[in-house]
Amino acid sequence: MPVLNQLGEQYAEQGVTVLALNVDGSEASYQEFIQSNDYPHLQWARDGSGAIREAYRVSGLPTTYIIDGEGIVRHAHVGYGGRTQEALTTEVESLLE
Repeated sequence: MPVLNQLGEQYAEQGVTVLALNVDGSEASYQEFIQSNDYPHLQWARDGSGAIREAYRVSGLPTTYIIDGEGIVRHAHVGYGGRTQEALTTEVESLLE
């Protein structure tokens, strides 16, 4: 989450919104997590029904999608590796050009 929070902060002035969507666990664990972690540049939501997870065909966690202003998924990442932050930054910047 720190990487996503950083992206949210870095690109907020350019209209980028970073949405952190919880798709597993209970409502109580979700609430506990967001209350105990300080990520002010993330928007939070929970998919308790699994509808969003199914619609986006999430195959593993974490999954990160870069969605353009038209609502089209332009990039997807399953898991998190050492170069993920660099890739996310490059992808966001390419869409802002």
